[in-house]
Amino acid sequence: TGGSYPQLDHKLTITSTGLTGTCGYLTVWANGSTMWGKSDAFRYVYQSVSGNFDAKLLIVTPPTETGQAFAKAGLEIRATTDRRSQHVMAMATNMSGLQFAYRPAYNNYTTQVVSYVAISYPVWVRIVRSGNTFTYYYSSNGTTWTNHGSRSVSMPTTVMI
Repeated sequence: TGGSYPQLDHKLTITSTGLTGTCGYLTVWANGSTMWGKSDAFRYVYQSVSGNFDAKLLIVTPPTETGQAFAKAGLEIRATTDRRSQHVMAMATNMSGLQFAYRPAYNNYTTQVVSYVAISYPVWVRIVRSGNTFTYYYSSNGTTWTNHGSRSVSMPTTVMI
């Protein structure tokens, strides 16, 4: 409500310690107004990744923005930091479960892939990139995955995740 928020301005590089499994926790306290429609306004913690990848994230607790049914936490892949950039995302929402969505091209509308998924926490989300095909998954244990659809989105070789 009111105020101006910096646009997609936070970068954090997270590297592996060489251990398998969890490397630690990252808590992000952020604000913004939306990740939907044709233009986004939110905080984004990301690193650049090139080529195909298999990204997984354990969401321990839901986003806790009071009164915001669609406050989000999860994985998002963006072509650029421009607020109208094409993107794909696998997000836990405050009150609606998991949301899988994408913006197919610059300045297009964000579209939900299929209906929300009711979940309990903790929950894993996963996005696999193969060329310009992005496949969404979720899991309660990080081992057995449920495929929740794929979408083709034209992205540069190097993206932000």
